[in-house]
Amino acid sequence: MGWTKEQQAAIDKREANILVSAAAGSGKTAILTQRVINRVIGNEHEEPIDIDRFLIVTFTNAAAMEMKERIANKLIEKIQEIESLNNPFPEDERQIAYLEKQLSLLQTASISTIHSFCLKTIKSYFNVLDIDPNVQVANEADLTIMKLEILENLIEEKFEEGNQDFFEVAQLYGDIGGMQQLTQMILDINTFSKSTLFPYEWLRQHANKLCVPYKTLEETPWAKDIKDNVIEKITDLIKVYEYAIFLCDHPSGPEVYKQALESDLSYLIKAKDVQTLDDLCKIMKSVTFEKLKSVKKDSCDPDIKELITSYRKFGKDTINKIKDELDLISEEHTLLHIMQAGKVIKTIVELVIDFDRRFYEAKKEQGLVDYNDLEHLCLQLLVKRETDEEGNETLVYTDIAQELGNFYKEIYIDEYQDSNNVQETILKAIAGLDKDIKTTRFMVGDMKQSIYRFRLANPLIFASKYDSWDKWQEGVFEENKGNICIELSRNFRSRENIINGVNDLFEQIMSKRVGDIEYNSFAKLKVGNPYDQGDISGKEIADNIQLY
Repeated sequence: MGWTKEQQAAIDKREANILVSAAAGSGKTAILTQRVINRVIGNEHEEPIDIDRFLIVTFTNAAAMEMKERIANKLIEKIQEIESLNNPFPEDERQIAYLEKQLSLLQTASISTIHSFCLKTIKSYFNVLDIDPNVQVANEADLTIMKLEILENLIEEKFEEGNQDFFEVAQLYGDIGGMQQLTQMILDINTFSKSTLFPYEWLRQHANKLCVPYKTLEETPWAKDIKDNVIEKITDLIKVYEYAIFLCDHPSGPEVYKQALESDLSYLIKAKDVQTLDDLCKIMKSVTFEKLKSVKKDSCDPDIKELITSYRKFGKDTINKIKDELDLISEEHTLLHIMQAGKVIKTIVELVIDFDRRFYEAKKEQGLVDYNDLEHLCLQLLVKRETDEEGNETLVYTDIAQELGNFYKEIYIDEYQDSNNVQETILKAIAGLDKDIKTTRFMVGDMKQSIYRFRLANPLIFASKYDSWDKWQEGVFEENKGNICIELSRNFRSRENIINGVNDLFEQIMSKRVGDIEYNSFAKLKVGNPYDQGDISGKEIADNIQLY
């Protein structure tokens, strides 16, 4: 089976940053491999490029090994193809020598996880970082012991210092069993902060937001987010009430329930259109519930009656929950406690920073790093901050970033939807220093398969490009040499009934608000293999999908 037009475009497109949105079963690994092979071998229109001049980032070590094996097999196939010629020309001999060289280079080529690449870079420039050139990645068991020892010593020292701010934190998060809650909080905050470019500044910046003497709730930086979150719930609830009212109008429905439901709905409609969080709090606080009127026996369908009653109960429970949540953040409560909370959070942040510094020094003494260190040490090599004449701070790429950008001809990133902000900045620094370098990026992923937010992945990096870059269409944007998105939505693994079932389910539950992607005609799976060949007689093919 040949390539589809979209697959061929992903293989052939040049001089552009390419985002490939590759659905499950769309052949993304085969496409990535073929693109690399084509660039290594070259043709009459483009010069061949040595395999070690590509930076190929995979999500796992196993995926890196598989990629190397696929490339090696393709190179061997090409060598055997040339050797099978009856009367080879001298250029054929040179081509074989070149391909054999690529097989040799493949062993040390930059085809690895992002952390392996970071370690390789750190060791190459260890003198800039003032670290051991033989630095090793520590195992998790040793790191856990080291963390707990450092935290135990840190907390003990803080008690001995007699700092009142620390005593308040210890009283809040300690108990008769010890300081386990506080130590776990320090570890969790420290881990989360590592997904940001500059963790200490990020922590202090957010702690300082709680120390501002806000005069109104609307001045707080989180007011809009709270309001938007509540309105999302209200919008969904409006649909529930509208359907319940629709059922009341059914010939067999309990029409007398309609008045109470419309009363509830009127509050929700008013709340949905408010402009400020304070107004939202006031409207929701004013909600009162009319009692459902009695229904005469046998005057309506009991199933419809029961369904509407359950919808009303759900609606009331949800509204009361929203009211309780808003009551907790109303001005008389929130503004009073923000400053007090800010003081506590600032103390915790300084504990986190103190712990992280001690932890880093302890690892450095033993010539060890963890995965977060790999990313941040590499970031330190590639970017620096400078302040312009107006006092604005900007990120500037270093000479090392330029050196790497000059070396690598193209960067390939697999499972791009699971990249984090630090990883994105590292690879962008190598690719995006100067337009004259022309180090393009080929990014492959699928928003629908993003499952690693708990590991601090940021799928919105993928989503922002997916939403803003031109979508490739045959005959359109062919000359685009900037940014292009190619959609691979044909699934070659599953039968049509399975694909239709998946589409039917996800077009109902996946949206920009839930899943960060609109399940539209671009995102929907398409049938890639009709499975119309072969004997399937006597074999049952399911015609429906059951969800459990």
